[in-house]
Amino acid sequence: MSWIQKLYETYDRCAGLEQFDDAPLAPLSHVEQQAHIEIVLNGKGGFLRASVLQKQPTLIPVTEKSAGRASGPVAHALCDKLKYVAADYISPFGKKSVHNLYLDQLRAWVVAEPNAKVSAILRYVESGRTVADLVVDAGILMRDETGKLLTQWVSPGPPPELFKMLVAKDGQRDPGDALVRWRVEEPGAPETAVWLDPEVQESWIRFDASLGAARGLCMVSGEFAPLAANHPKRLRHGADVA
Repeated sequence: MSWIQKLYETYDRCAGLEQFDDAPLAPLSHVEQQAHIEIVLNGKGGFLRASVLQKQPTLIPVTEKSAGRASGPVAHALCDKLKYVAADYISPFGKKSVHNLYLDQLRAWVVAEPNAKVSAILRYVESGRTVADLVVDAGILMRDETGKLLTQWVSPGPPPELFKMLVAKDGQRDPGDALVRWRVEEPGAPETAVWLDPEVQESWIRFDASLGAARGLCMVSGEFAPLAANHPKRLRHGADVA
């Protein structure tokens, strides 16, 4: 028996065990990334509140292409950078919008694998108010006198919390690089954190497996499965690009 097969069997035996609650093993079609903003919705997709996160590792659903994305535009499935999530995000640097990549994929997921929490997020995203809510209601984002999102903090006093979390490029921080994760609060729902909801995870895994990738014999499991063409990043931790 090969060491790869041993690893495969070890994962199956360990996934879901209580001892891994603080550092859960990533399900199929998921990777870990640092989230910067948490948005809380109600079950109808209405905005409730939002907050800035302090280095919160989050398991997010991904496609094979988005798991290894570098400079090319390709959307994650649910939790993604603000530039993908928000219809009303306008790049302060004049970059082309990538929102439709995220929106089209989210709509296709909801049609193929209906899920109440994912549908609530879709309704909110379609409202086109994400940036407005983060500016007006949450006070997380700030605009200058021309209405553009701030990328530099030159005023006296400490900068906004989000500025501390974003990486500066040429002295400026793009708020569109902040990764958004979601909570959906429904009466009686045992889990509000969408990234921890097993039903959401399984819904995405089934949808991702149906996206038309070529199938072939897996030499480890002995099953016919979608064949991978890209190597993912973040195999060891959220900052990993090895």
